[in-house]
Amino acid sequence: MTDKDVAACYDMFLKEFEHSVVHDLFKEMSKFIVVSRQAMEMNKTRILLETRIQEVKDDCKGWAKVAAKATKEAKVLQNLIEELKADIVEKDSRLDHLQKRNDELSTLLKNAKEDTVVEFRASK
Repeated sequence: MTDKDVAACYDMFLKEFEHSVVHDLFKEMSKFIVVSRQAMEMNKTRILLETRIQEVKDDCKGWAKVAAKATKEAKVLQNLIEELKADIVEKDSRLDHLQKRNDELSTLLKNAKEDTVVEFRASK
C-alpha cells in the first residue's frame, strides 16, 4: 500500500465521516457544550444580579427607616414651632396688656403728682 492509497482511503473516510451520523452528533455535542457554558455564565450573572438586587432592597429598607425617622422628627419640630408661635402671640398679648396698664398707671401717677403739687401750693 502506497502513500497515495493511504491518502485516498483517508480522504474517502473523511468524506464518509462528514456525511455520517457520528459527525452530526459531534457537531450537535459541540453546540450543546457551547450553550451549556453560556448557560453556566448566565447563571453566575443571575446569581450576582439577585445578590445585588437584595443588597439594594436592604439599602432601600434602611433609607426608608431613615426617612420615617426624619419625618417623625420633622413633625415634632413642627409641633414645637406651632407651640412657640402660640407662646409668642400670648406674650405679645400680655405685653400689650401690660403696656396699657403701664400707661394707665403713668397717667394716674401724673394726675396724682399734679394734684399733690396743687394741694401743696394751696396749703401754703
